Amino acid sequence: MSHDDLHVSEDLLALRMQIGRLSIVCAVDVSRDENMDRLLAGDFSACRSDRRTASLLRALLILHCHLEARITSEIGVDGLIRLWRRHNGVLIRRGLPKRHQTGQSLSLQ
Repeated sequence: MSHDDLHVSEDLLALRMQIGRLSIVCAVDVSRDENMDRLLAGDFSACRSDRRTASLLRALLILHCHLEARITSEIGVDGLIRLWRRHNGVLIRRGLPKRHQTGQSLSLQ
């Protein structure tokens, strides 16, 4: 992994951690595709927080999707899956439950 790739990986990990924290505040399971779809569409009915927090979570999820697409174009789907698996281990060690982690359905394929 190049220095630039490592930097992107660390940034993405930090983004995933922040999304996880916000999903805890919103009490929404972002590991479920249907919840992600609703949030990305601007439907905050699954969130149990104020609209501002839910909107911030949505904005970070949109950024996450853009970064995921960019990374996939650079390292491929298999590379992204490996990256997610590595990240998932770090996130679990940092105390973030799987239901508050993005990329769960992709990393299990």
